[in-house]
Amino acid sequence: MSLKALAFEFVPVAHRGTRMVLLSMFPTFEAALAWVRYQIESPRYLCMKGRMNDANNILEKIARLNQSKLPPGQLVPDSTMGLDEESEA
Repeated sequence: MSLKALAFEFVPVAHRGTRMVLLSMFPTFEAALAWVRYQIESPRYLCMKGRMNDANNILEKIARLNQSKLPPGQLVPDSTMGLDEESEA
């Protein structure tokens, strides 16, 4: 997943397309924005490192920003998958 795709993971669904198009039209602005933007870690990465509470907090934040709720369930670490491996799902 690209850095740009991760950045838009936190934009409400209704605004993602418009913001992606606008940023794509101005690559210099996009590069400058990348220098000043605080980027949180990926929930998947945090799960793989065993940091379930941190991953769940980020998922809850994403859900709030998108005005939705997380589905029921619990995060489970996948200790058999390395950071560079792809899921078979």
